[in-house]
Amino acid sequence: MKGKGRQLLACAGVSDSIAFTAMPLFARQLPGSIIPISAQAMLPLSMLFSYIFLGRRYDNRQVQGVLLVIAGVAIFSYPKVIQEKDGLGTFGSSTDFICTMLGLMGCYVFVSASLVLKEKCFRQFQAEYPSKSLDRDLVNLTEALWQGMILWLLWPFNFMYLTPLSVQEYFTVCKGIFTDPSEFAVIGIYWTAHVFYLMTTTLMLDKQSATVSVIVQAIAVPLTSLLFCFNWPRLGGESLHALTIVGLVVVCIGFLTYEHVNVLKKRT
Repeated sequence: MKGKGRQLLACAGVSDSIAFTAMPLFARQLPGSIIPISAQAMLPLSMLFSYIFLGRRYDNRQVQGVLLVIAGVAIFSYPKVIQEKDGLGTFGSSTDFICTMLGLMGCYVFVSASLVLKEKCFRQFQAEYPSKSLDRDLVNLTEALWQGMILWLLWPFNFMYLTPLSVQEYFTVCKGIFTDPSEFAVIGIYWTAHVFYLMTTTLMLDKQSATVSVIVQAIAVPLTSLLFCFNWPRLGGESLHALTIVGLVVVCIGFLTYEHVNVLKKRT
């Protein structure tokens, strides 16, 4: 909390807390498979923030790789968008649907900024202490402290926009969830998955970069959305389209194109 990277980790925590507070406002209106698709806004955003905060430059092949990744996600998402356009559900028009998508993508501006700020923390430490390694768990803990503090301060936003319940009713429901074994099991699975995701992402920030981390997540988009094709309790199932596989292949080709620099370095 008193180190030289404290401002970076504080800003990262604040950015994450803002993003995760605003996300449910838009995500709850969208089908599950659309959410990981909209997260790909992080790819160009991470490149932009890496350019601004880290002074990183990208060659033409890397730009082509990123464009291929975006194209792959677009190919995969096309049937989903058409499906929503034909059956808008809670949306009054396709314009409402697109605005909701853009709102969710806007939340990823803060997530992308958080990733790049944490990466800058690693790079500054490596520059000052070449023979040492910054503890990744310490980075996550420090950011989590700031994030948790800001999340508590943002509770008025939750009660104003995200839930019709009063404060007393809300926490009564929360208590019931934590005392119900089946409900608590779902929360436990989510927490476990989120901790694994956080540790893996921080490892990528330390060893690679924020952009590479986001590209790896892009590969998981079609795979993640495949899970929504199963008939899950409370969620139901969604239809599987052939473009899902095509999109996954294009995303993988884009990742390999982006990584051509590292591949050449390993060969030499």
